[in-house]
Amino acid sequence: MSVTTCKLLSLNVRGISNFKKRKTKFTWSRKQKADFICLQEIHSKIDSEKCWRNQWGCEIIMAHRSSNSHGVALLVKKDVDCAIHSKISDPSGHFVVIKTEIKDKMYVLIDIYAHNKDASILRFFNNLFATLQKN
Repeated sequence: MSVTTCKLLSLNVRGISNFKKRKTKFTWSRKQKADFICLQEIHSKIDSEKCWRNQWGCEIIMAHRSSNSHGVALLVKKDVDCAIHSKISDPSGHFVVIKTEIKDKMYVLIDIYAHNKDASILRFFNNLFATLQKN
């Protein structure tokens, strides 16, 4: 029996709209040799997605809020043997969900930047669970 390993990395980047900071974080992330990198608090807008994808050089799934708050990005390392079957991007920039197939097994990967207040976090997770049940 062969064991499949998958290395995941999660990092709160506290804003990478600045080119130099984004380049530094992308370079550091590549050196970690993770298959999937979950970035939180990216501070991006939808019009930056193509540029960031080109800089990363591979698949990047993003949920945006604004250039100075929220946002998440799930980066896939080049040469990872996976097939992404579906993607969900939260319009408020708090999560992305992908359903991906790796070596004939299905996985759901979720990158979350959750609220930090009790009342908001309960609503957030109820909304996330409802979204997952629909898809």
